[in-house]
Amino acid sequence: MEKKRLSNFELLRIISIFLIVIHHFAIWTPWNFDQHSQSYRLLVNFLMIGGKLGVNVFVMITGYFMIKSNIKMKSIIKLIVQVTVFSVVLYGVTIYFNIQGSSLKWPDLINSMFPILFNRYWFMTAYLQLYLLIPLINIALNKITEINYVRFMTLFFVIFSIWPMIYFEAGTTSSHLSWFIFMYSLGAFFKLYQERFDKKAVSYFVKMSMSIVVTMLCTWGLTVLLSNSGNTGYYFVKDFLGWYTNIFVTREYSPFILVISIYLFLTFMKLPIKYNRFINYTASMILGVYLFQSTPVISGWLWKTVFRGHLVNSGVKLFFYSLCVGLVLTIIGVLLSIILNPIVRVLTNVIDKGLNNLLKKEIN
Repeated sequence: MEKKRLSNFELLRIISIFLIVIHHFAIWTPWNFDQHSQSYRLLVNFLMIGGKLGVNVFVMITGYFMIKSNIKMKSIIKLIVQVTVFSVVLYGVTIYFNIQGSSLKWPDLINSMFPILFNRYWFMTAYLQLYLLIPLINIALNKITEINYVRFMTLFFVIFSIWPMIYFEAGTTSSHLSWFIFMYSLGAFFKLYQERFDKKAVSYFVKMSMSIVVTMLCTWGLTVLLSNSGNTGYYFVKDFLGWYTNIFVTREYSPFILVISIYLFLTFMKLPIKYNRFINYTASMILGVYLFQSTPVISGWLWKTVFRGHLVNSGVKLFFYSLCVGLVLTIIGVLLSIILNPIVRVLTNVIDKGLNNLLKKEIN
């Protein structure tokens, strides 16, 4: 009998995807900050926090539950099939409705048929790579002592968070896969040594809130510094380091977002939520939300043509509008998952059965 998933973590899984949606709304909407106050711009930067935060937490959840488990071939097949079905169907939708002038092109068709291979959704590509490495990662993490585990995590933090914060170059000081291994290891650490984290959820929530305040204050300070080229330190920060106003909330592997992610994870790890069928069912369909609004063409169309958040002038209205946008897209994505899930299930079973039969023949 399949073990019931913990609803506190399933709720966190839903929230992580919701935060990613809000981040995409904030980062891809064509804002014109010259027409708004600094507080308006700071609010948009606040909404951007959710992207890397959601990604971190999602992978940490995987580490928490997979550190004592083995990967299953059927799970790998299901992930590939789900992403592929969404990619192909949504590509067909963009062509049928001529969204942003879309038409059938062979390169785009091939990309949509092999979305993970060709990095159509970077998160899914990196996530599958991580998933395939889980058996090797688990061997290492389950064998090392706690003190060596802490040393390992500290080294990872310096190399893959602090260093890229100072100087970022994709493939040299950072990569999605290396960061995912770090986040997986962090989630696994909380599972293996969870007795070390004995505070109540409210304590971690307060620390998370304080971390958010510090992050936004630093972002505001950087915005003020870079608003005038005559400011002391402008050249060093902008031209030498290459920093920009919202770097603390959007930079890959930000230590600010990492701290917030840890406290958010610990908050829900200690949150006493009873099993909830609705939460768990929604969480099982939540990946469709990410795939729907991250699909090329559809993504740009949503933010620039459909929702047009840049036309909302009031900061207060913009905050609630962003929540409504996130809710609408979450509902659409979940419904789309419900519709496409039977296709995903059938294809997964067929491929899994075929591979098993093939392996049996090879063995015999």
